[in-house]
Amino acid sequence: MLLFPFLFIFGPMNELEKIAETRNKAGKLDGSSLILKIPVPIVLTATGLQPMPSTVDFVGLVEGGKFIAFDAKQTIIKTRFDLKNIHAHQLEYLRLVRNLGGIAFFLIWFKEMSPDQGFIVPLSVIEKFWESERSSVPYKEIEENSIKVPLNDYLTFLKDDNAISKLFK
Repeated sequence: MLLFPFLFIFGPMNELEKIAETRNKAGKLDGSSLILKIPVPIVLTATGLQPMPSTVDFVGLVEGGKFIAFDAKQTIIKTRFDLKNIHAHQLEYLRLVRNLGGIAFFLIWFKEMSPDQGFIVPLSVIEKFWESERSSVPYKEIEENSIKVPLNDYLTFLKDDNAISKLFK
């Protein structure tokens, strides 16, 4: 039984989301981007609060009016990124954004490998392993087919046309 339609809650952010949010606030201040953290919708049912599938962690606009959407993922595993950390609805949403011409990716941080750098991971990298029904993406695959960026300024890749085209493979 549904008592209230929806609540939107900003749950605790992980460390990568906090780093991205700091950069997003700077982009808003300097006028280069407007990227917002998306709250998790929560439904209050007779059995308690239940999180609902949403979209992704961040959406917004960057210079030139381009729509951007991404999910921020972090791991302490050094050899792979486990696909169980990605939900089907997140990948579907990012595919739609990409297919409509927006900028869509996963920002993945191998925390133990590189404390201050992450990867802009194109959907094609995730899709390759998702569709093969593998349970993870090897670190080497991400390293070779993604864009390495400083975490505190992850949007630097937008200045490189080759990097942007990599996202649309």
